[in-house]
Amino acid sequence: MTSGTEKRQRNRIIRVRVTDAEQAAIRTHAEATGRKEVATYLRELGLSGLNVPGKAERWAAVATLGKLGADVARLGNNLNQLAHEANLGSFPQAETLAAALADLSALRLAILREIEAL
Repeated sequence: MTSGTEKRQRNRIIRVRVTDAEQAAIRTHAEATGRKEVATYLRELGLSGLNVPGKAERWAAVATLGKLGADVARLGNNLNQLAHEANLGSFPQAETLAAALADLSALRLAILREIEAL
């Protein structure tokens, strides 16, 4: 609960236009975090320093994830070829398997980094 002194110190009003759906979503998020007042939720969220990515950053992330998706497809194709060879009785060399595993690990880390950046 805020004291009267705190209320008097907060003497600026910020107005924001939202749609009905946006208002409902904000209210739902506020309630989910235990805030009774939407204003308290928005103030704390705004002062938290949370970085909300802009359009350019989101499009860059989408492009990067698209490239990573192509890499996943390429790697999946390579692994499928190795499995096919193994099923035919021609087992791939250890270096080939090690390279595929290294590619998979690097790709996994790149995907995780992109997801964390969002």
